[in-house]
Amino acid sequence: FYQECSVSLSGIDAAVDEVRSLNQEPRGRLFVNLPMSFGILHVAPLIPAFMAQFPLVQVELNFDDRKVDVIDPGFDVSIRIGELEDSSLAARRLGTCCHQVVAAPAYLKQYGVPQSPQDLVHHRVASFRFQESALEWTFEDNEGQPQSVKLTAAVVSNNSLAIKEIVLGGGAIARVPSFLLGRELEKGSLINLFPQLTSVSRDIYAVFPRREYMPAKTRAFIEFLAQALAAPPWQVGSSTTLPR
Repeated sequence: FYQECSVSLSGIDAAVDEVRSLNQEPRGRLFVNLPMSFGILHVAPLIPAFMAQFPLVQVELNFDDRKVDVIDPGFDVSIRIGELEDSSLAARRLGTCCHQVVAAPAYLKQYGVPQSPQDLVHHRVASFRFQESALEWTFEDNEGQPQSVKLTAAVVSNNSLAIKEIVLGGGAIARVPSFLLGRELEKGSLINLFPQLTSVSRDIYAVFPRREYMPAKTRAFIEFLAQALAAPPWQVGSSTTLPR
């Protein structure tokens, strides 16, 4: 009975602390887990502005393309791209992205331009290791009809930035997430091979432990990201707007 009461009282104390935090300036160490390429390109550049706005928060970023357990390592927030599987976690949608099949002009000049996804079986393809169904690419035409093609990768990497660099160098064709592509498509250094086809969109989420009261530092960071990414900077012609 004593142990049960102790657990209950400690739970009440934690709840009281979190309620107090709602009325306090965000403070303390914030542990954030992020996909490597997305985090480096689109979250890390926002951190100076976040720190200026919330000077009592110390930020620790962990970059990892694998899906980690948010709760066990003690992360406050994890950024995830794609379908969410763990219903015990809460989530805030931050945006969306898709994949585009791209190649450099130098590659197309040397090896020719594929006219359809089926032509890709005759080309050198680079693939992302952690991507689900990495070697079976599926598209939809304007009428919503799916097209799939199974491929053999000439290059495999666990980092999508490395894949993009290989493609920019004319080494292969790859299916690259749109958040890596805005400037390259605009400048023409990469070509979208199948603009008439669409790939499945993938939502981008801030995921965090489900609890009745969210710490002020966590709430501040998620709201900051949601505002900053409201107009996705990876869309051609858009730019990041920092929250004020």
